[in-house]
Amino acid sequence: PIALTSDIPCKACTCVFEEWLLANDVEMSGKVASISGMSGTDEKIEGQSFGRGLIAKHDISTREVIIKVPGNLMMTKETAVSIFGPELVDPLMSEYTAIALQLISEKHQLGSASFWHLYVESLPSFEEVGASFTFSEDELALLEGSQLKEFSLLFRQSIEEEFSFLQEHMFSKRRDLFPANIYTLE
Repeated sequence: PIALTSDIPCKACTCVFEEWLLANDVEMSGKVASISGMSGTDEKIEGQSFGRGLIAKHDISTREVIIKVPGNLMMTKETAVSIFGPELVDPLMSEYTAIALQLISEKHQLGSASFWHLYVESLPSFEEVGASFTFSEDELALLEGSQLKEFSLLFRQSIEEEFSFLQEHMFSKRRDLFPANIYTLE
């Protein structure tokens, strides 16, 4: 593997995360560089604004491998099963829900003791993403007449229904794994 950073400015948190990636056998082509976008700020490269992720420094050919990530660095439904058990993360639970439960556990219960701590800390907040399903009623009113408002309300309703189901069938039965102050709708 090569160093992930380039001549693009790198914030300290991102550099630590990149070191973690390299220490865990992530391989990155020299044709790409990481950009941080941490703390809600965008990187400026040649006048363009970018967030988090990778940017090509050179042309990339079709089917050219630019990054290899070992499977043990990926959060999946299977990693959630290994934490919570198959009786809680059953085959009918969606991959998204299982990973969301694991992310909450990794961030709010394990914290810096989590194997994925640096990855979890690198994720953007709802505010940074601008997730419209989290908008206040006043903010949603600004979207009146758009498909985005309807989609946002439907997505919010879906999340509320999923939370209610988990609250009734999982969280309330296993408060040792799902403390009420951590596993909330927020």
